[in-house]
Amino acid sequence: MKSLRSVETTFKTMRTLMFASFGLIAITILGGFFMYKTALDKIKDEIFLITNDGSITIAHKSSSIQAEDVERKDHILMFHERFFNLDNNEQQIEHTLARASYLGDAKQVQLAYKEKNYYNNLMARNMIQRVYKDSIIVDEMGHGRFIGRLELQGSTSKGVKRLVTEFNVRTGLERVENNPHGMFIDNFKIIEETL
Repeated sequence: MKSLRSVETTFKTMRTLMFASFGLIAITILGGFFMYKTALDKIKDEIFLITNDGSITIAHKSSSIQAEDVERKDHILMFHERFFNLDNNEQQIEHTLARASYLGDAKQVQLAYKEKNYYNNLMARNMIQRVYKDSIIVDEMGHGRFIGRLELQGSTSKGVKRLVTEFNVRTGLERVENNPHGMFIDNFKIIEETL
């Protein structure tokens, strides 16, 4: 009888150890799978954006709003650079403004500049103009503000203007070579342009 109990106790112990071993193996496999899945998701979350100046910005897919915000700000900067970076050459000015028109509608500002002979004055004074960003602010509705400065440099003089513009940014348009972000700037206006 004692040997029967001993066999039964041994069998129960072996069965308990076997279930404990299977449980431990299952936990180890599930833990390994979870760690693998987490690492894989982290790698998949990274996207690389090439900015206008050729540098690479890393964004994370898990924050698609953040990635869109980075792209939106790059689009705004690209538009301002194409619209305001001007040399003292009529063909270059026309070419630059045509390239800017793919990114946004600034016809009203362009017409106002032409009426003031702004472009002709740049060429007559042999000056070049460059825009530099201080900050870009865009809300979730796409209304934005660009704050920066315009540097005017001629052969004998140099000046700096404060530049503040406001606009709306439309997203979700087709991406093409001349508009790589698939965005468009509307209602563009200069709020401040002072020395």
